[in-house]
Amino acid sequence: MFVVQKNNTNFDEMHQLVQESFLLHVAPQYSKEGIDTFLALIQEDNLKERAEENTSLFITARHHNVIIGVLELRQHSHITLLFVKDDYRGKGVAFSLLESAIKRCKNVYPDMKRLTLNASPNSLHIYKRMGFVETADQQQNNGVIYTPMKYVFSD
Repeated sequence: MFVVQKNNTNFDEMHQLVQESFLLHVAPQYSKEGIDTFLALIQEDNLKERAEENTSLFITARHHNVIIGVLELRQHSHITLLFVKDDYRGKGVAFSLLESAIKRCKNVYPDMKRLTLNASPNSLHIYKRMGFVETADQQQNNGVIYTPMKYVFSD
């Protein structure tokens, strides 16, 4: 069993998990520019800065006090990061993190209608299973390949 927590401050551990998962699963599809762009986004100092500026909320899943999943929610409307440690993939961790983010959004902004994200090519099918729909065709920005998606809240 794992526990979902908000406002975790162990940015080094979060950075390591996201970087390892990105390099293994996403980076092989990216150009050097895309890899460099993404790695800059997830540098520990950048994660801390976004949390300190209150532009992002980090939600983590833990098992035996070790971070096994990370979700970054920006402005309570956009998921920037969602990564799960390899040993825990396919065990509901991403779904639990997403469920926690959706509850948080609805609690903070009850009139909120949707949550957005930019899905990497290898995660598109996972988000579709979770109820997200594509809002545009696949795009590329600074070498980062993604498909814009949204989740519409039910009333």
